[in-house]
Amino acid sequence: MVLESDPSRRILLVDDTPLFLELEKRLLEGRGYVLDTATSASEALSKVNLVRPQLVVMDQQMPEMDGVECCRIIKSDPNLQEIVVILVTESRELNDVRQALESGCDDFVMKPITDMVLIQKVDAVFDPVRRRRSPRMPLKLDVEFTD
Repeated sequence: MVLESDPSRRILLVDDTPLFLELEKRLLEGRGYVLDTATSASEALSKVNLVRPQLVVMDQQMPEMDGVECCRIIKSDPNLQEIVVILVTESRELNDVRQALESGCDDFVMKPITDMVLIQKVDAVFDPVRRRRSPRMPLKLDVEFTD
């Protein structure tokens, strides 16, 4: 089943490897998303300002400017900071994961990405019930039942 594209469900896919862009795009096509692509962080910044996506899925390791720096720029701009950014990384290094989180990204995914993981992460951004802006807080309540 192919869903009609909804402009309020706009995604910018960013990767310097065209094959990965095409694979991600094909996977998400037909799910009701409007998809744009960029092959560099500088192109991504131009497109973010132009098309105002709700979500950016971006490779962390790119030449010239990496995804971490691009994410910092997006998240430091008051006009763009509400855009959800998911960084995609090949690295399992704790320092790289820390840098991704410190950049302000909303989530990150390790390569290789499975189809199911990417779909779940993307769908969660557009599902207001599953999307959280604040961390879960522990809560303890005393409950009394009466019949």
